[in-house]
Amino acid sequence: MINLEQGESSPYLLIDPINLKMILKGNSFVSNPHQLYSEMVNWAKDFKAPPEKYFYIEITTGYYSTSNIQLFNLFLKTLNLNNPGQIDLKFFIIEDEEEDLEETILSLVFNTGIEAKKTFL
Repeated sequence: MINLEQGESSPYLLIDPINLKMILKGNSFVSNPHQLYSEMVNWAKDFKAPPEKYFYIEITTGYYSTSNIQLFNLFLKTLNLNNPGQIDLKFFIIEDEEEDLEETILSLVFNTGIEAKKTFL
């Protein structure tokens, strides 16, 4: 399990492989995202969901800097490579911010093979 508390420039992150769930909430604009997300990317390299089970990801979208988006995109690509068709990704968005966050969402899932769903808060 990975559990990172939310900081000034880092999001809350929970990866719970037993319950097949991940939660990411808040902004992510840390200056060294490799330090923050390296454990998450390494975990994705080895994780394999049980057959016919889904790994659920819930992201409450905030502001993400470009370097943070790139690392998170790498995480999603790696996770989907090991678990094709077994990732259920849902973004939670404040309706008034949809237009501003659409590009972030597209960048996070670009070329990952994961179809994202959006839900408005």
